[in-house]
Amino acid sequence: MDDTQSPSSIDPSPSRKRKRTACQGCRDRRVKCDNGRPACQSCQKVKLPCVYPDEDGPGSASRYDPGSVEILQQLRDIRAILDLVYREQKTQSASSPSAHQTQTHRHPQSILGSSTSHSTPVAFSSRPAGIHHCSEYGSSIRSVAGERPPLVFAGIGAESLLRWPRVIEILGSQIPTQSFVLEYTVNTDEAGCASTSERSRYGIREDDFLPLCRRFLNLVHVRNPILEPSDMEQYAKEASENGLKWDAKSCLVLLACALGCLASPGFTEGSTLLLNPVDDSLPKDHVEYERAEAYFQAASKRIGYLGTGLPDIQCLYLAGIYEKHMLRILQAWFWTQQSCARLHAYLLCKGTPVSRVDGSSQNDHRLEQRLYWSCIKAESEFMRDIPLPRSALIELKYPDSFPSPPLGPSRPDESKDTADSRDGPLSENEERSWLFYLAELALRRTLDQALPLFYVREGPTTWLQNIDYIVKQSSHVEEQLDIWYNHLPPAIQPDLDPDISPDDQLPFFLQGRLMGAREAIYRPALYYILHHNGRGGADNWSAVLPLAIECVRLTRAMIKHYARHKRHGGIWFALRAVWTQSIIILATVNAGIDYLEPPADWPELVRMSLQMLQQWGSESADIRSMYDVLVRAFLATTIKLGIREDEILTPGA
Repeated sequence: MDDTQSPSSIDPSPSRKRKRTACQGCRDRRVKCDNGRPACQSCQKVKLPCVYPDEDGPGSASRYDPGSVEILQQLRDIRAILDLVYREQKTQSASSPSAHQTQTHRHPQSILGSSTSHSTPVAFSSRPAGIHHCSEYGSSIRSVAGERPPLVFAGIGAESLLRWPRVIEILGSQIPTQSFVLEYTVNTDEAGCASTSERSRYGIREDDFLPLCRRFLNLVHVRNPILEPSDMEQYAKEASENGLKWDAKSCLVLLACALGCLASPGFTEGSTLLLNPVDDSLPKDHVEYERAEAYFQAASKRIGYLGTGLPDIQCLYLAGIYEKHMLRILQAWFWTQQSCARLHAYLLCKGTPVSRVDGSSQNDHRLEQRLYWSCIKAESEFMRDIPLPRSALIELKYPDSFPSPPLGPSRPDESKDTADSRDGPLSENEERSWLFYLAELALRRTLDQALPLFYVREGPTTWLQNIDYIVKQSSHVEEQLDIWYNHLPPAIQPDLDPDISPDDQLPFFLQGRLMGAREAIYRPALYYILHHNGRGGADNWSAVLPLAIECVRLTRAMIKHYARHKRHGGIWFALRAVWTQSIIILATVNAGIDYLEPPADWPELVRMSLQMLQQWGSESADIRSMYDVLVRAFLATTIKLGIREDEILTPGA
């Protein structure tokens, strides 16, 4: 056997077999390479850097002694992980210099470029070559060897804070868990739906189909417009008049009714934030809860008959939204994976986008766009909280970078001339719904590009070693978030001051998204300040400290923001967010750094988080476990500081 084929060899020089392998760009894109030098035809065509792993140039490992080779290999591995996604951003920036100026629709799309480009305008600083090209749209999650690691965002999940030294000082050296949701949900009865005895109290009433579907359209669909409201109302009318069938249309009606039973604006209006009574949106032992489960159980019986058509995939997607409302998060993940897998099969079978010539095909194409980008967004939201791999849907080269909004009102009662309702302007409600939907997609795609630059698999250990890089990238990502915010139309644009909370659900939720994004990019700087003990140059320290201070300031604003959340499809993510912010506050308190003070009202903020976790913990084992850990951390901190906390909540109180 050739020495270069030995598993123990540290010489990165390729064997004769690998001399004939493709360049790095072709290998990543999985296309044929003609091995042309200095650049192959494939890379020249798409204007990508062409890098061969076997180049025997001045930097070749063959020119160094074995010890140097080992060091170089380790540095190369670290660089590959840190820069996993940068080549895509660099090539996109070079190939789309006017991305900020292109706008296909009248919606806030300019922050992501034109409708024919999948690039984002995240123009990050120049980094060394040697990383791998990522997917051309929607996500930056690809590994060095072409595999997709399940824990790419592990450093940003709530559980990652349990490995912070400052948190270990509070909770002890034993880490409670690697994943709350996997450890405390898989083997519990809470993963399923209500018992038969509970469901049997309430049946399905055909007279309720239309009003419940309309409630769903007004309160749930407005944030997830994956179907046509006029179609939904027509399905409900047909089911009311002719009875339910065993097809996707009847399944959609039942799922919409189930969500309609639970639907609410998703947040508490007004600004009462501190230690409210138990939220009346918790429907355990409530009529609407059992009605919702009855409708969902009837829908579940029909899901087994679904195929891979667009209405079938809509059913699976809505089933995931329902399970998220009920905090059965693993079930929600499974339904989301099913919708992604079937959409993947649908797109592969179809081969090319549907024709846009006739009206019916154009409508199908719009529904396909919405489903694709909604599925991608739903998966991305899970990636930072569930350590499971995503589907292969992201690997498809989908041609449309944004879903196209309807040409006119999709509900007959929103247009005076129902015959031409699709040709007129959108109604005000539909326009605001679509503005919100596109804004969420834009922000999610920006974060999917940006977060891997901070949260690599090594996690916080790289933050201490690469703080200059962290500061520089924080500035770049902050610029992109500012661009996103400035392109929001006034109808959905929240106030930049987090203490000024909107009373309209769409800007309210966007405000939370923006605060969460900023906190995520400032968190590495906070970690650096908490664990670096003042070491480092003055310039370095002065650049990092303001970011850390802003991160701590955002923890207070985020807890107060999430304290207003009621039951909606993102409530589980909100609960994990308040836990995360409370742990960050306690770590800051425990550090006792004079120039990094926690919020003055930090005990009240932690108690507010505890109350939320306690209320919702009755429905979710993993949330209940997070509550117990936070109680333990709160007690340990107050005892250390000599503070008597008689009002602290205790488990089971």
